[in-house]
Amino acid sequence: MARRREKLAASINAWREIRNEVLGPAVNPDGIGPSKSGIDEPETWDLWLPSAWTAEYRSKHDMSILADAEVKLRKGSLFDSIRLIQMTVKALSVLQTEKSQNARSTSARTRATARLIECEQKLAIQITTYNKSRDALITLGGTEYSEGFPAMTVEDTYRLPAAHSRREVGASRMPGGRPWNNGVNASAPVSTQAFVSEASSMCAEVSVKTGGNIVKTSEY
Repeated sequence: MARRREKLAASINAWREIRNEVLGPAVNPDGIGPSKSGIDEPETWDLWLPSAWTAEYRSKHDMSILADAEVKLRKGSLFDSIRLIQMTVKALSVLQTEKSQNARSTSARTRATARLIECEQKLAIQITTYNKSRDALITLGGTEYSEGFPAMTVEDTYRLPAAHSRREVGASRMPGGRPWNNGVNASAPVSTQAFVSEASSMCAEVSVKTGGNIVKTSEY
C-alpha cells in the first residue's frame, strides 16, 4: 500500500506542475480547503479539475479548453464504468449460482461467500466512480447529462435470472436494470464483438477462482 501511495503521490504532483503551468499563478489551490486533508493519503487529495470550480470562476480564469477536455474524459469514464458494471454484475450472477450449486462443505461456502463479498465491493466502487463522473459532467454541462446519465444505485443493476433457472411468477415480464437499457447509457452503440470478448475474459477469471466450475453458458 505504501508503494502504491508513493507512485500515486508522484503522479498527482506531476499533474499539479502541469496544471499550474497551464493556468498560471492565478489558480493555485493546493494547500487550501479539502486538499490539506490526507497528508499521507494521496488518494484523498483533490485534483482541482475544472469541474471543482463554479462556472463563473472557470470563465474568469479562461478554463474553457480544460473544461471541454474534462467533459470528454468524464464521458469516457462513464461508459467505461457502465461496461465494468455490466461485467461485474454478470460475474456476480455466476458466483451466486456456483455457490448454490457447488458449495457443499463449510470451507467451500466460506470461500464462495468471500468471493461474493469481493465482487460486491468491486461493484460498489464502480457505481461510485460512475456517479462521481456523472456529477462532474452535470457541473460542466448541466441537465443534458443528468437526463442521459441518471444516478445509479446497486438496486439499478438488477439482472434477470437465467432462462434455465427457476423464476417467480411474472419475472419474465420484469425489465432489467438500467445498465441494460437506454435509460443509462444515452443510447450509445455497443460493439458486440468487444462485449463478447470482455465477457469471455471475465468468465475465464471467474473460472480460475471457482476451480473451473462455471455454470451453463446460457447464464450469459
